[in-house]
Amino acid sequence: MWVMLEWLLKNAILLFALVFIYGIMDIRITEKRRLVREIVTGLLIGSAAVFVMMNPWELSTGLIFDARSVLLSITAAFFGPIPSFIAGLAAIIYRALLGGPGVYAGILTVFVSIGVGLLWQRFRGTCKNIRYFPEFVLFGLVTHIFVVTVQLAIPWPTAFTVIKTIALPFLVFYPIVTGILALALHNQKERLEQGEIILNDRILLRAVIESPKGMTAMAVDTKYRFLIFNSEYRDQVEKDYGTAPQIGENVLDFFHDNPTAMMLKEDIDRALAGAQFTNQRSLHGGALWLEALWNPIKDEHGTVIGATQFCQNVTERIRKDEQIIHIARHDTLTGLFNRRAYAEELARPVVDYRYPVSVVMADINGLKITNDAFGHAAGDQLLLKIAEMFSARFRPEDRIYRIGGDEFVILMQNTTRAQAEDIVDEIKAEMEQTVLFGLNVSVSFGIDTNHDGTDLANSVKLAEIEMYDHKLFEISSNRGEAIKTILQTLRIKNPREDTHSRRVGEYCQLIGEALKMRKEQASVLKMIGNLHDIGKIAVEESVLNKKGPLTYDEWGLVRRHPEIGFRILSSSTEYAEIAEDILAHHERWDGKGYPKGLKGEQIPLRARIIAVADTFEAMTADRPYRKSVSAEQALAEIRRCAGTQFDPEIASLFADEYERRHPEDATNDHATPTENE
Repeated sequence: MWVMLEWLLKNAILLFALVFIYGIMDIRITEKRRLVREIVTGLLIGSAAVFVMMNPWELSTGLIFDARSVLLSITAAFFGPIPSFIAGLAAIIYRALLGGPGVYAGILTVFVSIGVGLLWQRFRGTCKNIRYFPEFVLFGLVTHIFVVTVQLAIPWPTAFTVIKTIALPFLVFYPIVTGILALALHNQKERLEQGEIILNDRILLRAVIESPKGMTAMAVDTKYRFLIFNSEYRDQVEKDYGTAPQIGENVLDFFHDNPTAMMLKEDIDRALAGAQFTNQRSLHGGALWLEALWNPIKDEHGTVIGATQFCQNVTERIRKDEQIIHIARHDTLTGLFNRRAYAEELARPVVDYRYPVSVVMADINGLKITNDAFGHAAGDQLLLKIAEMFSARFRPEDRIYRIGGDEFVILMQNTTRAQAEDIVDEIKAEMEQTVLFGLNVSVSFGIDTNHDGTDLANSVKLAEIEMYDHKLFEISSNRGEAIKTILQTLRIKNPREDTHSRRVGEYCQLIGEALKMRKEQASVLKMIGNLHDIGKIAVEESVLNKKGPLTYDEWGLVRRHPEIGFRILSSSTEYAEIAEDILAHHERWDGKGYPKGLKGEQIPLRARIIAVADTFEAMTADRPYRKSVSAEQALAEIRRCAGTQFDPEIASLFADEYERRHPEDATNDHATPTENE
């Protein structure tokens, strides 16, 4: 028995070559060539089996024993059927060539060793609660029970002598050797699997950090050493600092002479403490913004073993966000703060202000009349001009808000009322010297000063009340002057309109006198006649002076002038009374006029008078698109349209009165005109 143990120890070295073979084949043969790997493995193990069998313990001639059962059972258990079949075939062929009385038992030994190994590989999951070494020893014991049993294939009674001789070493020592070899192979397998996992993890990590385009990525360990970084990180660092980082290099040492090192250390320490966070940092004075996502790296036990940083340039996004915030809080026309920013300002804690705080309320006089007379583009220019004045005169620290169409609020911290009044007076003086579209720029102001912050909203209200008190005195004269300026601008723009309006006023006065109106009423009629086409200030000069017929769109522009005139005049208390007459002066007695389609006595009396006077003057004066007709022809047309276009009483009265006053007017041969414009 001791001889057999000595032989077994010598052959153990050959058996442990299996561990080396496993490592070599697992490393050098790729997964894609699995079949090649298994065939080569089978050939190598088969060679090892033959070599083991060439150094047997020979009990007698033809009865040899060796460690092939250990080798082949473990081969089947760890390498699978293909290597086992090849190795087993090599062992069977060699044993058959040796011959002797134990040839059948030797071949059966190969079969049962492989068979038990394959079954153990298939069903080993049932032994989950058994530790590896006891499991492997048990596996060796089961294998060699079958090996001892197949010795019955030796001719009897020699078989019983053989079994008696080999039973103790085969059932005691062989299972232990099997357990040790299997454990070593198992550990080698786990080591290789872990190595493969690590390799795959590195490949995966490399793929992950290289996949985001436009993003740098790097990882460090707990000692601030680079574990990995992507090409974009390397290239960017090399571009910024003139040298590329190296795996294993200390991050803090690499950036040692740069403020980046301290910022990185703070972020790395925070991530190593287990925090997952995102931060943004500006570089080069805000010219560059970077956003970094930090995450701790944890092992399977939850212990932090490093940190990762994914960083991207977010300068463009920051700029867009700033632009969105700017648009959300600023008036798109003037660039001043808007009502939303104003509401946010009032929501601030009162303790944030430096007192006294003066509140200035401002309201433009005449914005509506400018819009109506000259168009909204002109109104925008007025707003821009006033915003420009405010921005130039108020201090940089003062907050200017446009809170409505023509309303502004200015919050002035650390400012007394006297200081606020001085600035407002400077603005008023500048406005008195500023003319836009022939109109003086005018703004009403109100001021209130808050000294202790008890109720800033109340100061806003008091400033608004004061502003409206001033507006009552300023707006009336301002609007009256604006209307006169608009009328003058229209006459300069189209001198023919001056003559037309003056004559219409005279004809209106004539009709008023014929109706036995008081002198004051007749004078009002004359004024209305002078103002009846003030709305044409909004019609382009090219349309008013067009020599040919108007297009549909041009005619639509002309038809708007009564409404525009109404809006201009109704904005002034001085002219509000006559605004309705101006609006209706193109209505017809039969209801086919514009803009409202009024009929009969629904039309104001003075508007009916203007309609007759306006038409007569239009027919008896030259137009760019036609010549005038005689007074006689025009009066005939007036009489013909009485009851359809005109109030029949007024039409008849005007014709009679005109003929009475102008009997000398001669007949003219001009054609009958179309309806007045």
